[in-house]
Amino acid sequence: KELHWALGVLNSSCISVTPESAECIASECFKALDERLGSLNPMMGWPERVTAATTATYAALEECERSYWADSTLAFKSALKALTPMDPQSIMRLHHPVPENHVMLKRVICTPSRLILLPPSLVQSSRLLRRFSNREFLSVHFLEEQLQKLHGTETLPHVEHILREGLRIGGVTFRYLSSSASQPRGHAAMFVDAED
Repeated sequence: KELHWALGVLNSSCISVTPESAECIASECFKALDERLGSLNPMMGWPERVTAATTATYAALEECERSYWADSTLAFKSALKALTPMDPQSIMRLHHPVPENHVMLKRVICTPSRLILLPPSLVQSSRLLRRFSNREFLSVHFLEEQLQKLHGTETLPHVEHILREGLRIGGVTFRYLSSSASQPRGHAAMFVDAED
């Protein structure tokens, strides 16, 4: 799931990743998972391979955010090459350590015509997130096409439809769960996977 989310972030980002580069990175990820990482580092199991490919994907994304002219495919391959000889424990520690009472929450920007997946961010945990830690949560922000706050009423039917019907991302349906006191002002809401 984490690798698929990272690839979704790469494909839906607003930065200079060409479709060809995104396709090449996805192909390299799946090849790495299937064969390359395991043969180059026999100590590396499936979770480490996924973490290495996910980390390399985010490294490519960060490189493209730093420089418009960056080669995302080259950045991905360089990051993956650097990760290959590492021991499995080091690879697993690459994901940001999550402090106590915090969780990594996936985020999505929803505009009238598209969904933009964002990397997970560190947020303070709540009673709801702790109680249902086995569920997948999603923070959804509703914005205009130019990523500005919603203005006017022409986008309200779109927002209402998503709140009623939910979002389908990567084969998982997310349904509206709640909004905190401050989320409606920021045009945001919390969604949860509806697969159970």
